[in-house]
Amino acid sequence: MDPWAGIVFGESDMGKTLMMIALLEGAKPGETAYLAGRGGLSTGTQALRLPSIEKRTFVHNRPTLAWGVRSIPKLAARGVKRLGIDDATIMAGNTLDDLTADPAYTKVADRYLELERQVRALGNVLRASEMISLVGTHVREGRTDRAGMWHPGGPDFKGNKVMKVIPRAFDFCAMVRKPGTDGHPAAQLLHAEFYVPGPADEDWVTKDRYDVFHRGRRSGPANLREYMRAAGIVLTRPPGLEWQDQAAAAVAKRVRDGEGPRDAWAWLAGRLRGKFDMRHVRWAAEDGLARAVFSDPELSDPMYLPPEGTAATSAGSVTDLEGDVSPSSAATTDSGGLE
Repeated sequence: MDPWAGIVFGESDMGKTLMMIALLEGAKPGETAYLAGRGGLSTGTQALRLPSIEKRTFVHNRPTLAWGVRSIPKLAARGVKRLGIDDATIMAGNTLDDLTADPAYTKVADRYLELERQVRALGNVLRASEMISLVGTHVREGRTDRAGMWHPGGPDFKGNKVMKVIPRAFDFCAMVRKPGTDGHPAAQLLHAEFYVPGPADEDWVTKDRYDVFHRGRRSGPANLREYMRAAGIVLTRPPGLEWQDQAAAAVAKRVRDGEGPRDAWAWLAGRLRGKFDMRHVRWAAEDGLARAVFSDPELSDPMYLPPEGTAATSAGSVTDLEGDVSPSSAATTDSGGLE
């Protein structure tokens, strides 16, 4: 597929890190990596029981945007195809602190121009690397500056004017927030939703290159793997978790056929309890609920679903899955050399 660089922004505990891992894991050994500050991915790693992520996480005690821009081409040269950055708000904050202490940037305006340039460079180098990449940030509320100019909210890169860079430098930008009460019942069961009002919105900076959310809707499940599927792109699963695609498909079908989302979830849990790690079963169930929402023609124009034969191969069916799922023990990239 074409290179794709996305940003998700929101408050803490919205599941941004889990979403990043769920999207990016599944490439061949050595093709997925993460850039993070100390302890940045620990919660997501434990929640999804994928400890091998730690071996593929390149950690900096004080990460900056410049460090990220330097590191990405090095990772691409090592064969990395999927990259997560967690989180860029900390990187931007450290960058601004460095610029403030730099005698070459005594003017405030010059500091923020350089910050803007580095954010643009981050997006450009991600696109040039031909990776699937996702950047996580905190949320920056919209505000009016001292001159009376309104600046919309969006990803928190520590500057107002930097928001104008996002639509040009990235393919996807969405707010992650608590689900509303007026959406699809299946979406209301999920931990969070995307809010993507589009380029005409004056309050938030968002973008959807594949136009999945702009086909008649402004929000939907905060699930980028299923978002990609709705855009016609099927991503492989982590080794040993190939069965999740068939499990998700079964949940989605039951919901589309009229079964309540809670009942469909309970059905899958009952069928697979004792055979697989229940954290991985929950992951598959959430994918199934998101798939049901993205493919519901009553919400908007029918979204594109991959044609027959394009889905990732599955290890058995939901009626005969046996055994246990253990973390991958495949060789991973060395965690050094990116300073």
